Amino acid sequence: MNSRTTNFFVLGLLCGWMSGSPEASDFDLASVLSEISVTPPAQVRFREERHNPMLNDPLVLTGFLEYLGPGHVNKTVESPFQESYQIDQDQIRVEREGKERILSLRNNQMMKTLLGGIEAVLAGDANRLDAIFSYQLTGNPGSWVLELVPRSSRVARHLAGLRIEGGSKTLYSMRFNFDEKEWQLMIFSPPG
Repeated sequence: MNSRTTNFFVLGLLCGWMSGSPEASDFDLASVLSEISVTPPAQVRFREERHNPMLNDPLVLTGFLEYLGPGHVNKTVESPFQESYQIDQDQIRVEREGKERILSLRNNQMMKTLLGGIEAVLAGDANRLDAIFSYQLTGNPGSWVLELVPRSSRVARHLAGLRIEGGSKTLYSMRFNFDEKEWQLMIFSPPG
């Protein structure tokens, strides 16, 4: 190898080292959300644990989550009771034991933030998620953790944050932290 070839070789190694590997540069919020986003209508089964200091043991629920399109997310609980939540833009329709309630989201900033975050993840919308939450993404494409904290200090008083885990183009779980003693963990079943 002559000195000119050696210089190009060393320069190539240095440029590659400074810029990181191709996989590392593709590991950011947008790429992670793109890998796990779903095309509506989409449905995924879940197992949810609700931890609350008033309960001796966590309440365990099973059911499915549906993303029907922008502003439309449904959550159906099948056991230990039957209940459904239909989110339609600025309202939630709750059905349980044959009774229906409609709740407005207009004045509930915490719930709007939470639902907006869930929808942004399902839609793969990194810009929307970044507008609502500050975030820290750790790991690699095969196994990652996304920690989200509401940008609104008013919302953060009621919702400490979300912890989302996934990898290999799959969303594994979402943990909703309300405070140190009250939290919910939703574990998703792999599709198929």
